[in-house]
Amino acid sequence: MSTRVPRLAAGCIAALIIGAACSTHHRADTAARRASNTRPAEPGTTASSEPSLQPVTSSVAGAPTTDPNQAEAPAAPSTGAATKPAAAVVDETVALSASLTGESEIPNPRIPGGHGTTTLSITGMELCYTIDAPIQEKPIIANIYKGAAGEAGAIVINFEIVFERTASGFKAQKCLDKDRALLDGIIANPAGFYVNVFTNEHPRGALRGQLKAS
Repeated sequence: MSTRVPRLAAGCIAALIIGAACSTHHRADTAARRASNTRPAEPGTTASSEPSLQPVTSSVAGAPTTDPNQAEAPAAPSTGAATKPAAAVVDETVALSASLTGESEIPNPRIPGGHGTTTLSITGMELCYTIDAPIQEKPIIANIYKGAAGEAGAIVINFEIVFERTASGFKAQKCLDKDRALLDGIIANPAGFYVNVFTNEHPRGALRGQLKAS
């Protein structure tokens, strides 16, 4: 009995010594691992035991600094030429004429052997005319009618005319603004229209002539 007590006591003392040594070794090993994860501190700063989480940037010269998935829209190609303003549309001038005679006047009385000329100039909505009537009777009215040769048609344009006496007879000229569609119709088919001249002596018709392209 007395022999076993000293042995047990010696065993316990040995276990305590070994446990203390193991604990000391464990603390030293833990400290060493922490030291390996700790970067040396910069002068004037305190070392941190946790790794830095700074964003990674490219060290390659000329590397893009924006998200490559966000592509920029391509620039519009340059033609190298300035845009020119559209040219203004200029109306073409159309010339028409009519040879006036007394014999062409139907079915009304006319001036036997009478004659004259009518010239028209149409530009856009403007109608300019000149009527020469080398006759002794003074014309008082002149109009354009719609109708083929030999037909009596309806008036479409009143020349609003005033004749002046000349050495050989009478003459009138003037420019008027008229409906563009009507003038286009006359240009498209001048033979379907005629000029009629009236005098005091022949109020129902003195001279007549179909229009034609000049």
